Amino acid sequence: MSHIKIRFEEDLGIIDREFASAVNEMFRIANPLFTIREHRWRPQMDIYEAADEVMILVELAGVSGEDLQVEVGRRTVKISGRRRERPLDKAVRYRLAEISYGYFERVLTLPVPVDTESASATFSEGFLMIRLSKLPVDQIRKISVRNG
Repeated sequence: MSHIKIRFEEDLGIIDREFASAVNEMFRIANPLFTIREHRWRPQMDIYEAADEVMILVELAGVSGEDLQVEVGRRTVKISGRRRERPLDKAVRYRLAEISYGYFERVLTLPVPVDTESASATFSEGFLMIRLSKLPVDQIRKISVRNG
């Protein structure tokens, strides 16, 4: 099965975010526990579209189902939650810290309207699968005209 990877990003403030990220990374190299601001991470995802549905697969290793929220609108999906840090022994110190912890949020604009009532989500083995049934885009509805 072929698929197209879609990456959603906000265009505004990209330079500010890149600069803040570079400064933040510089300090994290010196001390992996140091961050200038609360660190938000963006889970990786794949979005698939079939004739009658849109499927979103989100990689969420280490996230508990209780720390996960999914909101579905006719044209949007918001996935948010928290990956909690694992407690370490006091005698342990980081040599490398690449795994992001804390709050995450992804808001997606869908290419077609979806039926919010039939939306479903399953979470298994670190992956969240959201299935959304498409609504007809070009559905024409005839209405009767009454004489007044």
